[in-house]
Amino acid sequence: MAFRGVMDLYALLLEAGPDASTSQAVAELARGSVERPSFWGHPYTCDGEQVPGLPALCAPQQVLFTVRGVGGGYAPVSEWIPTDELFAAALG
Repeated sequence: MAFRGVMDLYALLLEAGPDASTSQAVAELARGSVERPSFWGHPYTCDGEQVPGLPALCAPQQVLFTVRGVGGGYAPVSEWIPTDELFAAALG
């Protein structure tokens, strides 16, 4: 998931271009993301409304998988998990 996050940030930086010289400019671009395609993942939204109390959570869907060693690929062990629903249930 960390690699995917870095690649999604890289895509934002590419879109922002060389004129986006501040972290604020990139953060504003991220906050405007609605169903933005993600690197090797579910589209994400960063409007701050995905999970109450956790405005930084942008990708509330995750999938679990195992890695089959070097060069062995990966095997999914779940479908997409709506983590925002899990948080909502946990918060009651």
